[in-house]
Amino acid sequence: MAAGSNYDADSDGISNLQEYALGGNPTVSDRAAIEPTLGLSSDQSNFYYTHKERTDDKGLLYTMETSSDQVSNAWSVNSISVSQTENPSISDF
Repeated sequence: MAAGSNYDADSDGISNLQEYALGGNPTVSDRAAIEPTLGLSSDQSNFYYTHKERTDDKGLLYTMETSSDQVSNAWSVNSISVSQTENPSISDF
């Protein structure tokens, strides 16, 4: 990746590493095509986060973390339930 994993070569607000992990192209401003979706379930009892995942690079780790205040920088994976109801994986690279 040109200029490193944290660089944003196409200035679309997504780093090279994030674009790679979500199936984007770091040299093309394609944020809308790869941006994850966020929302609440219809009964508003659950939060959902949907994103694509590469299946051709086992070195990538996708982790969901929470924080109670986002100020203390104390992030945790505790109390997170992850379920996969769809397979938004990327396998055709």
